Amino acid sequence: MELQYLLLVAHKTLGVFGTIATSGIRIIASEKIDKRGILILAASFGLGLGVSYVPDIFNYMPPIIKSIFSSGFTTAAITAMVLNLVVPDKKYAIDESPVDYSENQAA
Repeated sequence: MELQYLLLVAHKTLGVFGTIATSGIRIIASEKIDKRGILILAASFGLGLGVSYVPDIFNYMPPIIKSIFSSGFTTAAITAMVLNLVVPDKKYAIDESPVDYSENQAA
């Protein structure tokens, strides 16, 4: 009886998380992603999966760092937030349009 209950819970959990993951992928795929977005997504996914697959990577870090970054989800989320603030956006990049200095020159 316990095995049937365990299998039922595992089936439902897999279904719920699969649906959530599919919805997230659909949202990401529906947006046009530029190079900046690809960089942020790749870095956050890569670090999040890396922490998930190698959880001992933070063994020699201070306890507060270990507790914050011990989950792949929090590592990916914090990485995405920090990179979103640090990586420059095209809207705020330096304007590279040509400047006409002929008006400012004395005749």
